[in-house]
Amino acid sequence: MHTSGAPPAGGETLVVTDRAAPTLRRLRDNTELLALAEPAEPDAIRIVGDARDRGIGRDVRAWVVEEGSVPLGVVVIARLAADHWYASPLVFDDLAAPLLGSVVERSRARALAGPTEHVAPLVPFVPRGRPPGRLPFIVDLEELSPDTLTADPRVRHADRRDLDALVEVYSEFELMRIATRPRLRSYLERSLRDRVVIIIDVDGSIAAASILEFRALTFDMWSSTTVLPAHRGQGLYFPIYDTERKMTRDSGRRNCFVLSRLNKVPLDRQLQALGDTAVVREWMSVSLPPRRVAGEKRVRSLIERLEGRVKPRRPLDS
Repeated sequence: MHTSGAPPAGGETLVVTDRAAPTLRRLRDNTELLALAEPAEPDAIRIVGDARDRGIGRDVRAWVVEEGSVPLGVVVIARLAADHWYASPLVFDDLAAPLLGSVVERSRARALAGPTEHVAPLVPFVPRGRPPGRLPFIVDLEELSPDTLTADPRVRHADRRDLDALVEVYSEFELMRIATRPRLRSYLERSLRDRVVIIIDVDGSIAAASILEFRALTFDMWSSTTVLPAHRGQGLYFPIYDTERKMTRDSGRRNCFVLSRLNKVPLDRQLQALGDTAVVREWMSVSLPPRRVAGEKRVRSLIERLEGRVKPRRPLDS
């Protein structure tokens, strides 16, 4: 329900009109998806990144909730690797939440994530979701000039020759969401081919790495930043971070990312180190156990054993 006209005065009657029931529509046109999502950057960073990188198709699927012809929200279900999908919502009106949530609940998504304003409304409508996690969402300020940033000379672009070493690095990464080594290798091959992966070598081996996971129209989102345990405490994180921002600014974009708790430096100290160069918002992530389909769990487990599961370190293991 919503009221029409100005607020009633005195004993005037309150006029109430019914809103049209929201409807759900599968999006087939990638241009339409970009038109809906690009104005909402950086909140729509993952949606725009997937739409620009791969487009609606086999690996990217999208739905819009509308009231008449007015869009109320969008959700994209995209494939990270074989048998691992993730959901990215964009909510313009909370009326969209039940229908968007129903898409996520029925989907193969294993995670639902984004700025809290867009994820939290869906949570009550995704029953298989686990309690959400909340982390700082860092967004670079408009005023930051690329002239004030420098790329650390120790940081270099990874290439195809680094693939085997990167598989070893990320097979132990605490936050890696890819279950097996062949799938991880395929994901890293695509990242090296279509995106940017940067690394720091120490004594001939990779000591730190980061992946430009989503490149949107006006923002970049770097992810999977890791410093190997043997090299933590040596000041390698900020050279990676500064180089990310420099490369992003040189492309005419701004940087956004989620700050994790993997770093042994407490979050408040990490935030303090950012100074006045960024604003801090909140990012919500919801783990989604697989839907209970007869025999699916057994088949997945068998395939993962045959392919060889990765074994990530526990957070903060040294």
